[in-house]
Amino acid sequence: MSIPYEVYVEARSIDASKIEAITDAASKVWSVDETGFLPSRRGVPNCLYLEGADYLPFDEIETEDELAQHICEAIWEANEGFCKVTVTCTDLSTNPTETYSFTKDDFANYRRQ
Repeated sequence: MSIPYEVYVEARSIDASKIEAITDAASKVWSVDETGFLPSRRGVPNCLYLEGADYLPFDEIETEDELAQHICEAIWEANEGFCKVTVTCTDLSTNPTETYSFTKDDFANYRRQ
């Protein structure tokens, strides 16, 4: 049985020249679209927002924390470096929301894999 999820992604301090690559990479993991981009100004970093709803593909990804991790890794790969990523997953069948924030330590662990 597939479970419907809605996912919101915030990626901070991204390379602004890689917005399309980041969106495309995240879209290969989950059905997301760009919903906004705020360019860097007055010390606030670039910020890209993505969102989308789909069914969790249990044959590929078993849990929402795995989904969040896969989205984050796709963004880091497309960005060609660390950026702060926050993924919020909402199970649409029961409505609990979980938020996953990924740090430089997570990025370092990802790079060691």
